[in-house]
Amino acid sequence: MEAHYIDAVLKGNANAFGYFIRTYQNQAFSLAVSLVKREADAKDVVQDSFVAAYSSLGNFRKDAKFSTWFYRIVVNTALQFLKRQKRRSEVVSD
Repeated sequence: MEAHYIDAVLKGNANAFGYFIRTYQNQAFSLAVSLVKREADAKDVVQDSFVAAYSSLGNFRKDAKFSTWFYRIVVNTALQFLKRQKRRSEVVSD
């Protein structure tokens, strides 16, 4: 079923990506909150993750589960966010 939506997005139907947002946004938000601790920051992480997934959808291997691939993007995006926050706090405290 997800392959149908992936194919539709890759063929230019950007609206088909809404399926993934509706399906995965709540779990992605929970995962992001567990990593970055603040809900406002988690919302940004999830939004950035969906943008990254949309942009990289052509690289998705269809033999893998979309959820596994996408949640890895969420984790990586959250870790990048935390790294930027740490750098900012180090600059401010100097």
